[in-house]
Amino acid sequence: MSEFDRRPLSELADCRMGETILSKDLDGTGYPIYSADSSAGAWGHKKQISKILKRGSIVIGARGTIGNPRLPDHDEFGCTQTTIAVTPSSDVDPYYLKLALESSDIKSIAAQQAVPMLTIGQIAQMVIAVPPLPEQKKIAEILSGIDKVLTSLQLHADKLRLSRDEVVATFFAEESKTDEFAEIRSFGEIVTGSTPPTSNPLNYGGAMPFISPGDIGDSAVVAETKSTLSAAGAAMSRVIPPSSVCVVCIGSTIGKVALTTTESATNQQINALTPGAYDPFFMLAAISHMKNEIRSAASTHAVPIINKSRFGEISIPKPSIERQKQFGNYISSSHKMLFQIMVEIQKYQYLKKAVSSDLLSGRKRVSV
Repeated sequence: MSEFDRRPLSELADCRMGETILSKDLDGTGYPIYSADSSAGAWGHKKQISKILKRGSIVIGARGTIGNPRLPDHDEFGCTQTTIAVTPSSDVDPYYLKLALESSDIKSIAAQQAVPMLTIGQIAQMVIAVPPLPEQKKIAEILSGIDKVLTSLQLHADKLRLSRDEVVATFFAEESKTDEFAEIRSFGEIVTGSTPPTSNPLNYGGAMPFISPGDIGDSAVVAETKSTLSAAGAAMSRVIPPSSVCVVCIGSTIGKVALTTTESATNQQINALTPGAYDPFFMLAAISHMKNEIRSAASTHAVPIINKSRFGEISIPKPSIERQKQFGNYISSSHKMLFQIMVEIQKYQYLKKAVSSDLLSGRKRVSV
């Protein structure tokens, strides 16, 4: 087999900026319009555009959100001035080129400024490893198969989230019609975390999870943490038990919640509620449902913050223990199903990364 060619993108495709389209120009019908963002789909639709792109063209974010190459599934579409449209030549498979661009560090070549910017000159010089066209197509076929599985799993996860969110909204809409409300602090002890001195490395690297806002994502539980505490570090912290509800109370992610699965500690940006006799999954859903109220109750400083006292004063519905447990069981089950799907998604993401690394570099070749 011949070696992969290494050629600048300018030799493989036509690169041009998108056209100026503002949000006020979108009219809801016509051509799908792509912009620089992290989504997979179109930003909006517009009846008339001056630069019509055909199926096979790739859209790359070039202002603000850099990269995220997308291969729109439309016969014709457009893109905004915040993107660069890359149209492969006839000897380059579009899906292969998208994969090659995905595996490249596009962000590193962009101008680092207040609003990151990628120019045509910069992207055009990016070197791409290119095998013969039949091998490109075979690689694209293999990796598109993994992408299809990922898309199916993601759709399943999205449907599950939507169904769960509808159930949660209905439950709390019904509960809001009653007079049974109570302040969060009445459900258990609220603990504000603290950070052991980072100047002493012996405080860190042990077995106890040390939770910060970045560890609280879309999952119902804190599965893992970036940092852990040693026994010495834990002794200087406020340790919380399993099934404590951790709530981010400062910054842009204020109101995000998750449950602990084991004894843990948090930093000072998190208030944790130990629910005691109350169902932890009910408490998780109730506090999450009140996230807008939590944000509204936060201070209006440059960095929003809600202290322990103000957080504890926020009222949430208080149904009977039996109703809490019934609802909590549903929330627990739905989160377990979602967690299993997310594990599968992560598995296929790792598989795609490994296979892409081998096939797009030429370390492993495919027979055609």
